[in-house]
Amino acid sequence: PCWLVVTDAAVGAAVMTAMDDAITALPAPAAEVAAAAWRTHGAVYVATDAAHAVAIVDELAPEHVHVHSRDGDVLDYYQHKLTNYGSLFLGENTTVTFGDKITGPNHVLPTAKAARYTSGLNVFKFTKTLTYQRMTAAAAATLGP
Repeated sequence: PCWLVVTDAAVGAAVMTAMDDAITALPAPAAEVAAAAWRTHGAVYVATDAAHAVAIVDELAPEHVHVHSRDGDVLDYYQHKLTNYGSLFLGENTTVTFGDKITGPNHVLPTAKAARYTSGLNVFKFTKTLTYQRMTAAAAATLGP
């Protein structure tokens, strides 16, 4: 999937036009394939504000999230508010290519909204957590008959 979440409707409209132009400029059969992919897997969401944008992105739970802003405070806001993503790229200089190949922890990231409940591959995927319960007779009697 390819989703764009914007807080400016004009930017969203411009991107939609640019996508149509870019697809139309492709040679056959690439144009048909790209048009079908964009139609079934692409979308532009217009958020009312930054909090709404966070809600949209967290619902989509994408593999990669790239936040573009020249304002460091805006980047900080999204860094601290977004919670459902495979990997987060902040600012125009932080490319997905760098994260996937050089700066990121790995390229094994959750897809298909799995970022709502799991993270990318990390050392904790190779550990086993053991849990146990042990109660006295008095504690058991207090909790239930």
